[in-house]
Amino acid sequence: MDLSTLLNYAQVIVRKHFSTDDLILTTPAVIKDGRSLVVRCLVDSNTIDTTSLFIKQIHDDVRGFSEWAALIFLSEVLDIVPQFYGGDREKRIYAIEDLGKSRNLETVFAEANLPGIRKHLKGLAVTMAKMAVETRHRLDEFKQCRVTLPGNQAVGRFQEANQWLRNRDKLENWFEVLGLDIPPHWEHVLTSIAKTYVEPGEFLAFSHGDPAPTNNHVSNRNVRLIDFEYGALRHLLYDITGWYILCPLPESWYAEMHHHFCQALFDGYPMAVCNETYPTAWATMCAYRALAMITWFPTSILMENRPWATGQWTMREALLSTASRLHHATKDISDLRPLADLGEQMFAKCTALWPELGDGRVGQWPDSGFVQGKYKVWR
Repeated sequence: MDLSTLLNYAQVIVRKHFSTDDLILTTPAVIKDGRSLVVRCLVDSNTIDTTSLFIKQIHDDVRGFSEWAALIFLSEVLDIVPQFYGGDREKRIYAIEDLGKSRNLETVFAEANLPGIRKHLKGLAVTMAKMAVETRHRLDEFKQCRVTLPGNQAVGRFQEANQWLRNRDKLENWFEVLGLDIPPHWEHVLTSIAKTYVEPGEFLAFSHGDPAPTNNHVSNRNVRLIDFEYGALRHLLYDITGWYILCPLPESWYAEMHHHFCQALFDGYPMAVCNETYPTAWATMCAYRALAMITWFPTSILMENRPWATGQWTMREALLSTASRLHHATKDISDLRPLADLGEQMFAKCTALWPELGDGRVGQWPDSGFVQGKYKVWR
């Protein structure tokens, strides 16, 4: 579909949403083309204030329609996402709000302004907690929305946990090449973590699924979330633990961010934070994420390093960080002690191989000492 045709179809959608024929979409500009084609266009209208918007044309049913469902659902729950203007399932296109000047946490980190980093990490923590609180009792609404759209059979925590368990051979490959013993009670530990992921009980909420410095929109008023291609119903600690494991913030940054997350969660759902199982739940989600992340690294990096994430970090550094965080997150939880020992041994083996990398901490972060000692990571 060429851009002119795409604009014509989207124009019908947007006119219907705003209940006006006095609206023309112009000046399409391709922002990216991956799982979806993303196009920003201008809005010419004398009756509405909107001056631009985004059109997405779906290439990947699973991810594209997951975002479609998430935006419909969340637009009705909280003002934390771009507004969904409507879509055409047959044409596989939908239109959403343009949140304005593009600024995200990646931009904030690059500015190296510690008060700004501190402010916006708090804003993101509060946004994530509010999403968890406000979606807990409306999960059937999301289910009903997602099940009516293509690709719904391939998504969800059940499918994700099954794939996670199937990847154990990749973990065991790492044990073999590093000369590590398979942890005691290995099958039981894995099965228990997967069960917690699939059946989180009172911890079930809507999850963004892909926390990253670019998947948010920062303003002076708040931090909103974008790019919900991995949006699904999951453990409500899945996203916050991503900032400890997947995008490993410096310990002091994460400790403060987690503090604000817990505080906002307490305001809306005190039983979650006061629940004696919270530390175990947090550590279990960290373990789930860390073991998943290790499977993403090929053992060939023992011979040749590779770039990771934005290219400012390498796979070796990421593996070091993941092993270290796995140890620290699980060391005080008796049922996860085998994983704490695994993380410690893996870290020791890798630091011996790559002493020049130190502890693998991310090099692009500015000085992280702004709140040393004030907060502690929950474990």
